[in-house]
Amino acid sequence: ILPLTVRLSFRMDVLCPDHKRRDLSNLPKVVEDALVKAGVMGDDSQIDEVYLVRKVIKGEQRITVTLRPYVEESHATF
Repeated sequence: ILPLTVRLSFRMDVLCPDHKRRDLSNLPKVVEDALVKAGVMGDDSQIDEVYLVRKVIKGEQRITVTLRPYVEESHATF
């Protein structure tokens, strides 16, 4: 469990069931707010780095979130 004050890297993998048009950029804010409400992080302002990836696998649908401590030299480590 990460401390509620640590700087964070946030990765969200969005698995979609088809190629239907979706506004992917609206999803992170909703997920971030849910993580704050659940007590997973103190505030979404802790996030210094965001990765957002869409994958299409027919019939599959889910969102996977990975939070890690942010390290400035760690770009693209997910």
